[in-house]
Amino acid sequence: MIVAEEHRCKGVGNYILARAKAFCYERGAVPICSCEAGNIGSKKAIIKAGFVSRHRIVLTQLSAVRLRLFIIANIKTANKPQENPGRFLSC
Repeated sequence: MIVAEEHRCKGVGNYILARAKAFCYERGAVPICSCEAGNIGSKKAIIKAGFVSRHRIVLTQLSAVRLRLFIIANIKTANKPQENPGRFLSC
């Protein structure tokens, strides 16, 4: 969703998120939501709508050796809570 600049900070995004979330629940679906990590306004609206962080996508380029180390490190820490929640937010 993109809210036109002249309509931002007026609750339009919050209203749309709330309606979309209700639409999902009415149909037995689980709503999910995401935004870019640096989009503070979007994050605030998503959190205000009741979504909480569950996942984070990290885009990077790694060599084969670094990739193996990255995967091993993530497997070892998979059960630890993340201090810096990321991009995807869901109820």
